[in-house]
Amino acid sequence: MVSIGIADATHIPQMIEVWKGLMAHHIPLDPIFQDTRQDAPAIWEKYMREHMASSDGIVLVALDGEEVVGFLMAQIAEIRRLRLTERSARLGRMLVERLGSFRAPHSAFHISARGLGLMAGLELRHADGSPATKLVLEAIKQMLRRGFILLPEGEHSNVIGFTPPLTIVERDLDHALAALAETLRELVSA
Repeated sequence: MVSIGIADATHIPQMIEVWKGLMAHHIPLDPIFQDTRQDAPAIWEKYMREHMASSDGIVLVALDGEEVVGFLMAQIAEIRRLRLTERSARLGRMLVERLGSFRAPHSAFHISARGLGLMAGLELRHADGSPATKLVLEAIKQMLRRGFILLPEGEHSNVIGFTPPLTIVERDLDHALAALAETLRELVSA
């Protein structure tokens, strides 16, 4: 069972390994994620230690027993000052609503949207209900080439995951959604 707790210095080595795994996961999508700096883990360790010592920040870890399986770093003061929680809720509702309006041509695919705050996903399935993994992965690659970072999510990687920064503006979300709609149209009609 996974639990969430406040990180301490003993968690840092495992947090760095989680970070390395995330970077390695994204390399097949685009070499831009390839870490060419040998000192990157040391830089991350220094940053994490400084963040843990800050009175304005918090570092949380997801633990499966004693193993760190995820972490989150947040600047609490900035989140409050910028009212990012409220913005996230408002923009997230808009994002899920607009994703929900996506339609597949000729009913070739079933599309469904879901999300909480700005963490949203667009699930794609073939007409027979099977996961449309290949289409999702190709769409994500095409979006990366267009300058958007979306992630494959779900058990079968058939969900296009949106996790934009909390400071994103509506215009940028609109631009990403328009690019995704165009990308999916091109891929489905190809």
